[in-house]
Amino acid sequence: MVEGKQGLRQWEESVYFFQSEDREAAFRKALEIGRRDRHLQDHQEGRLWVERRLARVISLDEQGPDPTEFEVYLLNLA
Repeated sequence: MVEGKQGLRQWEESVYFFQSEDREAAFRKALEIGRRDRHLQDHQEGRLWVERRLARVISLDEQGPDPTEFEVYLLNLA
């Protein structure tokens, strides 16, 4: 963030499911997912250039070797 410039305007959270060999590979995959379409979502709004960026990977949860059923809890704290 730069003084005199507009900063964070919006926050989005996402949940992704994928298979991975180990925790380190899972973290690399999470970063890849978070960054892969970033350049497609950057755009101009009037005179402002708007960028979307991955803020952080919040958690990596193991679902077992062959999950066939799972639950996801999403909280809206707004």
